[in-house]
Amino acid sequence: MRKQDEMERSLTLKAIKISWIFTAVVLFIWGVVNYIKGMGQTFPMIVFILQVLVVLIMQQVYIMKTGDKNSKKNLNMMALSVITVIIFGGILLLFFK
Repeated sequence: MRKQDEMERSLTLKAIKISWIFTAVVLFIWGVVNYIKGMGQTFPMIVFILQVLVVLIMQQVYIMKTGDKNSKKNLNMMALSVITVIIFGGILLLFFK
């Protein structure tokens, strides 16, 4: 298999990004519809949340690999943000269910 040139790589990355966004939106909508129907947290919503978390974490890991000085600070802030969102989401689910 031959190596891709820059244009092919750029087009491939754009296609992957668009397909990821489409998948994330579909999973989110599916999860919200299931939640509204009274099914609670369903598999599509869990997959959506995990998908977004993996992307965010991997972005930070690759930034850390490049040797960026602020990468550890950004990773800590992201972890704090994720924990805050999880706690806030749990509180909302507790009171509005």
